[in-house]
Amino acid sequence: MSRKIKHPEITKEDFLVELEKQHGNCYAAYTTLGIAYSRYYDWRKTDPEFDAACEKLQQSMVKFAEAKMFELISQGDRSLIKFFLGSKGGYAEKKVLEVNSTNTVDVNEVISDIKQELE
Repeated sequence: MSRKIKHPEITKEDFLVELEKQHGNCYAAYTTLGIAYSRYYDWRKTDPEFDAACEKLQQSMVKFAEAKMFELISQGDRSLIKFFLGSKGGYAEKKVLEVNSTNTVDVNEVISDIKQELE
């Protein structure tokens, strides 16, 4: 039994145009066009050129997100600055917590201190 293709007029080229509009978000592209994921997946499996074009456009999503992140970093977003330094710069804040049988530690107090430092 063959399945009926929804929107047979939509081509791979149409999909690539929409994928570019969606900054590489394939889910947004195939849902906007109203085509099934299975159709998109079949195209990728059977057409290496289409697959490579999709991969390239999906990398644009990463570039788009990085550009937005850098905009926020330039505005002083401290959490993104810490994230970026931690993930790309090898920077990490280390907390050393020494516990032995004679000391007690209020874990909630330590967590509260860490949260305050991150703000």
